[in-house]
Amino acid sequence: MKNKRTNTNRKQANGPESNSKQEHRVGAKSRCNQLDSPCPLHLRDKSPAKLPASFQLNLNRNGIHKAELRLDEFSRIYDCEGNDRLLHASSTASKILLEEFPELTTLPKLLNKHEAVFICGLPSCSEEVSTLVAIGLASIYGELFQYVGQNEGKLVARLKPKPDMESIDNTGESKNAFWPHSDDAILAPNFSTDWIQLVGVENENEVETHYFPIDGILSELSAKDIQILTEPLFSVAVPTSFGMRHQITSEPLSVLFTTEDEKMGIRLPTFACRPVDQDNQEASAALAHIKAALHPGVCNSFVIGAGDCLIFSNNRGLHSRGEITGKRLVLRCYIKSNLSGLMDKTGMPGPLFDPWSLLQ
Repeated sequence: MKNKRTNTNRKQANGPESNSKQEHRVGAKSRCNQLDSPCPLHLRDKSPAKLPASFQLNLNRNGIHKAELRLDEFSRIYDCEGNDRLLHASSTASKILLEEFPELTTLPKLLNKHEAVFICGLPSCSEEVSTLVAIGLASIYGELFQYVGQNEGKLVARLKPKPDMESIDNTGESKNAFWPHSDDAILAPNFSTDWIQLVGVENENEVETHYFPIDGILSELSAKDIQILTEPLFSVAVPTSFGMRHQITSEPLSVLFTTEDEKMGIRLPTFACRPVDQDNQEASAALAHIKAALHPGVCNSFVIGAGDCLIFSNNRGLHSRGEITGKRLVLRCYIKSNLSGLMDKTGMPGPLFDPWSLLQ
């Protein structure tokens, strides 16, 4: 059965029926067609498998008109330029969202239970309103932050292809396909973002964003592969978005690790990870196997259009994006449950933190 999307002219998500009128589960889609560009993951060769569902929250349409009016009025009287003013505005923005959409009070609980939550029916009458929606939502379940030098240090990053980045692969500033990865995998898990939040502003040709929950990935691996991937036998490269002059690779690390709440976590940029010892055949095989496991059967696909928001765990899954055609603008936020670890490590008050300090 297809769940009804807020705007019927957009692509609908597939999933089993829910008992709630406003909350629906979204299962795996049977295709990841945007990933058919040159990529070593051979997604077309696999058939769909059973995948633990992510969660879709369809907001009550009765609240959207008033919410748009209130947020639009607030954006006109309050200048939200700059991180400090955005942070000051976040409490008002979250208050408006919670008053007009009481179902959003369940967001922290949903994110504690599911690796990915897709929200439909948010205010989207302008980019300014979408920015307020982004910071308002983030404030409901965590704390916004950003790394110095990444996306110009802006708490709300505008992910839109840049003409001078057309020849660069695997970056949010290029239109080329972005292969499966976790963000900032070179950092220790307690220093990378817990949640990635994407709020849609425009998506002319319905480019899909893909999420691979870790449980589905692990189900494709042997016990031996999992054991090898939990050992510090691999290295990853520093993200290009950090803007560092020299190419830096990590100290030996594991691809799989145990999170603070005793769950299995993953950090893997599939395009920038390799065994430390190139002659280690077991490590090379395990890395090849986990890449091969990233097929449509373990993939949830989402079209993030205006009024949509996708929130997913950075440490409990990988994400990717197809090649961008047409106009597309997404607002991205990094969110942690708290910033104390980043503050202690860098000696900085936040919400901006120096990634170089985190690599020491």
